[in-house]
Amino acid sequence: MNYVIGIDSGGTKTHIKIASLDKQILYEGFGSSGNIYTNKVEDLIKCFHDLLFSALDVLELSTQNCKSIAVGSAGVCKNNSGHILRDILINFGFCCNITITDDAHIALCGGLGNTEGIVLISGTGSICYGINSSGETMHCGGYGHLLGDEGSAYFIAMQAMRLILHSADSRMQFTSLTEDFCKKLQIREPIELIDYVMKTPEKDKIAALSQIVDKAALDGDKMAIVVLENAAEDLYAMVNAVYKKLFYNQKAALLLTGSTIENCSILRNKFESLLSEKLNKITICKKLYDPAYGAVLVALEKKII
Repeated sequence: MNYVIGIDSGGTKTHIKIASLDKQILYEGFGSSGNIYTNKVEDLIKCFHDLLFSALDVLELSTQNCKSIAVGSAGVCKNNSGHILRDILINFGFCCNITITDDAHIALCGGLGNTEGIVLISGTGSICYGINSSGETMHCGGYGHLLGDEGSAYFIAMQAMRLILHSADSRMQFTSLTEDFCKKLQIREPIELIDYVMKTPEKDKIAALSQIVDKAALDGDKMAIVVLENAAEDLYAMVNAVYKKLFYNQKAALLLTGSTIENCSILRNKFESLLSEKLNKITICKKLYDPAYGAVLVALEKKII
């Protein structure tokens, strides 16, 4: 039987789906982290070998019958590092078309159920990605927490801490965020935020503090509301840039995904208001399938007959 493989190579887990050429899912499995930046090559080889050959053993399939493989992994397009995964797959004996693409690409394809549209991801980090009917693509953002990630949970938490420090030295008005952050982090003075940030390299821990901002905004804190609405404007600017480049004055489907854009109501409402006012040819769509299925769709599009 001929088949294709779709893989979502994530930071915490790797998700694989094998499908027939008529899109029927034959196998689904999960493995360890497949991120090329946080794992050694030998660990990637083991992760992919275990996933792939466990699946092929169960299905009693050969690598020779594989017509296409698509792998989505964070940052591979921007850093031209996809060759690492491609080489691993070739060394396993796969001689089909191999597509290594960005995780945003397969999230778009899976979420919308096709290979055209725009996806905005806003969780711990943020990125916007689009592809049109001509196959033209564009990334906006996704430069990491030090240089980018505007509108993300990390960015929101950092902006809030900046405003707390500005409030402490009378550059900004009072905000309840000061007491909320100090209580959560068990510190006495806002100035101690500096030490906390410097000694907390894990960006997910800082990103989690955005929940404090969300709650304060819902309770009416003006500065918290400003932080969230500014974040919404940053996210809108990303979508606007991708839309104008790929779909200018045409209808386009938009997928919104990630914990921040999905769960923060004030940010989401502001974002949707901007979209309705300025980009009314964009339609927000509900998520249909997961990124691994999106990788299957990419693989099917690129398959060798």
